[in-house]
Amino acid sequence: MEQAVVDSAGLGGYQVVEKTLHDVNKIQDFAPYVAKIAAAKADTVMTGNWSNDLLLLMKATKAAGLKARFGTVFLDQPGNVANGGETTLGHFIVHAFNPEAGGAAGERFVADFKAKMGHVPTFIEPQTVFGMMAVADALKRVKPEGGKLNVNALAKAMETAKVMTPVGEMTMRAADHQAQLPLVVSTIAKDAKYKADDTDMGFKPVQLFTAAEASTPVQASCKMQRPS
Repeated sequence: MEQAVVDSAGLGGYQVVEKTLHDVNKIQDFAPYVAKIAAAKADTVMTGNWSNDLLLLMKATKAAGLKARFGTVFLDQPGNVANGGETTLGHFIVHAFNPEAGGAAGERFVADFKAKMGHVPTFIEPQTVFGMMAVADALKRVKPEGGKLNVNALAKAMETAKVMTPVGEMTMRAADHQAQLPLVVSTIAKDAKYKADDTDMGFKPVQLFTAAEASTPVQASCKMQRPS
């Protein structure tokens, strides 16, 4: 994620003023990291943190009086909004699905998921469903051999899989088998239609990016070895 943030600075029109890494789920006092944010005079913090690390960092930033906004990828992890409370308001997340961004199709997806699972899909649940839809699509083009599935044939068929999610088309890139899927940027707001963690807050969509817009180039180090 760090490299992606650096590489996208020109396209996004921002400047990276500081970078830092820390041990995962071992830090209890984020004050030294907040001091780095303050010293760098950053107005936005892009972080791949999750769970307790994310919440402690955000709370420490607020306690220090900093106005920096957060750009996250795990803020929709169940419990984060409830535990973070109003500290999370106004901060951002990029995720694979937001019901409001999907319009009528998004509402149908939510209703179907909730009827089967008992709750509104969140966190990694939507993209898990989309992934299984892609596998099902690929299986249509794979013929069993002697009653057995040829996994190499399935892997090859995945390269032509296409599914329409409520927010746009998802495919698999043949060059590195990375899913190419739409992404939604949302902010925590009280006027979000769907609330999170039984609170009065939820994820309000800000911008929907198509799979092509969200895609990043194949890494030069990726040299896929295909079975003969």
